[in-house]
Amino acid sequence: MNNKLYIAKLENKIKTLQEEIELNKSKKCDMTLEESEEIYKSFFEHSLLGQLYIGIDGSFLKINKSFCNMLQYTKEELMKLKIQDVTYGEDLEYTEYILKKAANKELTNFCFEKRYVAKNGQILYCRLSSSLIYDNNNNPKYFVTQIEDITVRKISEENLRKFQKAIESSSASIIITDKSGHIEYVNPKFSEITGYSFQEVLGKNPRFLKSNHNPPSEYKELWETILSGNPWQGEFLNVKKNRDFYWEKAKISPIFNSKNKITHFVAVKDDITKQKEIETFLYESNKRYENLSQNIPGVLFQFMISAEGKLSIPYANMATNKILNISPKDLKNNPDFFISNIHKDDLLNFKNTFKISKETLTPFHWTGRIVIDNNIKWLQIDSSPSKTNDNGLLWDGVIIDVTKEKINEEKIKMLNEELKKLSYTDALTGVFNRRRIIEIGEEELNKAKDSNRKLSIGILDIDFFKKVNDTYGHINGDVVLKTISAKCSELLESEGYFGRFGGEEFLFILPNKNAQEAYEMAQKMCNLISNKTIKAGEYDISVTVSIGVSEANCGSDLNVAIKNADTALYKAKNNGRNRAETFL
Repeated sequence: MNNKLYIAKLENKIKTLQEEIELNKSKKCDMTLEESEEIYKSFFEHSLLGQLYIGIDGSFLKINKSFCNMLQYTKEELMKLKIQDVTYGEDLEYTEYILKKAANKELTNFCFEKRYVAKNGQILYCRLSSSLIYDNNNNPKYFVTQIEDITVRKISEENLRKFQKAIESSSASIIITDKSGHIEYVNPKFSEITGYSFQEVLGKNPRFLKSNHNPPSEYKELWETILSGNPWQGEFLNVKKNRDFYWEKAKISPIFNSKNKITHFVAVKDDITKQKEIETFLYESNKRYENLSQNIPGVLFQFMISAEGKLSIPYANMATNKILNISPKDLKNNPDFFISNIHKDDLLNFKNTFKISKETLTPFHWTGRIVIDNNIKWLQIDSSPSKTNDNGLLWDGVIIDVTKEKINEEKIKMLNEELKKLSYTDALTGVFNRRRIIEIGEEELNKAKDSNRKLSIGILDIDFFKKVNDTYGHINGDVVLKTISAKCSELLESEGYFGRFGGEEFLFILPNKNAQEAYEMAQKMCNLISNKTIKAGEYDISVTVSIGVSEANCGSDLNVAIKNADTALYKAKNNGRNRAETFL
């Protein structure tokens, strides 16, 4: 019985028991609610699928081990988060929409696919099935949710879609017939070249395209060749629907079933009316259905440990050549090849993870590095074990090369760090922007409150800055802003934080400084700026600044401290500028 069917039946059974208890508590049940809950609890905890209870606001109320393993978080870490925190950004809006609909009693049961982000940044495709539980007052209480990791299936579906798309978008005309030569499929290129739609040719023999240019002996040779199990290739002069002639170069191959019997023929044909020198074909297939599995961009494998402990690889597809740089045959002859080439820093994790899979018969999921010919590749292995008839163990799985994804993860990480830096940096001056300097002020004020330390802040304003812009131009005014920012930041160094508050105003934070010490620092800023001219283009510009400082009272908030510093700033302005004043 599969997990979904089992849990559905179990939930229905529990629901029935609960209804019977409410309607008639004296009625005896075949199984008590307590027993049912124990069964459900056991299934909940040990299910291979993610099982969880989610609050109406998205908070995690209860989660099982499979869901934690899926997202690579501990249970304690997840219980501090909400479902929104681990939802992929593009799926967050729909998730919020579902929660809102459920909270409004507009939705009771739902099932959809969405993406989650694991702790290491990996994106997981999952199928989510959820039912809303109500309290005694018929108010939404929480969701009972089951989550299945369908990442591998999604990747396989995408690869299959690419395969189908490749056929449909091929520049070659492709025809597939049954063993008798009746058409079962033609691709769009066939219709484009011949003018016949798929519906018009379905069930017909391709001979209706003949122009009688090719001799009968050539067609006889064709059928003798393909019926003997061999491919045939040659050139035809055929006729389109509009009676125009066209040349095509064709290769016709038989397709075999698992019993090596011919079931179909596939013809891949290039229009060589204008280019009879085309030497390569865009599509070749000798075994259509076999090629489908062989062309999946991942190593499909079986790994076996006999009851005596002997290792073997019963099956591996052709992808081993590309991903592991070894043929399937050579890999079968050397079953220790993979583990002997695992990167030394990942070997212990591989062994421990495999040991758990072996001892508990649980799926084996591992991502790590392998070193082949001095080249490092990142591989992802997903496999499931089962017992063989002779008490051995057999893993069926897939190995995917995720090197590019890992490289992209690092690039994304670097970009995110750069974006984070940009998000709190003023674009013009390079110092902290208003939002960030206020955040720092709040953080430092909280620290000061917790440790009973001093904290002072200051507001710096460039005197007559409008006149600077009007006289020297905004470009040179920008140079002044940048120069003052750089000088003040350098002066503060490790003693504080400096950021642009708006326009020509700047805010600086001084942890562990009282009002007198802040005043002294502010006066240093005034002297530093007034004693030097600023080179801006062809001009040497002299400016002064006025500064107001205040000591933040640990019982007040940052806004009060900023207001007090602003009051001191206006005092400095009124007292002649080019000076610092302290709020008293």
